[in-house]
Amino acid sequence: MTGPPRLRPEDRADFVAMLHHESILVDLARVPAHIDQIVFTVNSFTGQTFTEVQNAFCRLVDESTGAELARHTLTGGGHHTAQIMAKVHRTGGTWQMKAIGEPATGRTFQDLLPSIAPHL
Repeated sequence: MTGPPRLRPEDRADFVAMLHHESILVDLARVPAHIDQIVFTVNSFTGQTFTEVQNAFCRLVDESTGAELARHTLTGGGHHTAQIMAKVHRTGGTWQMKAIGEPATGRTFQDLLPSIAPHL
């Protein structure tokens, strides 16, 4: 067979979902000492609401153990374009995590600052 692989119609949704899988890795041991909080958000830069997105979720995972620390389902999450997912903060030299899961509206980080501020 030559050319690109062909997908059956029933495989296309899974393939598209795989292409949109994104990961962000944060090595907390390398975060400068003057930074004591990090807030994780999920945004729809296109302005698409979470009611329009299928099979969407976000999660925080401890890469050293594989443990899922927080998970939020975004699909059917209402007419919101963002979610304030969680915050990690440094306390006494160790990092603590607080799950938030608060819906918000905004396409960029700057748009979300008013929603993030109460969690700082």
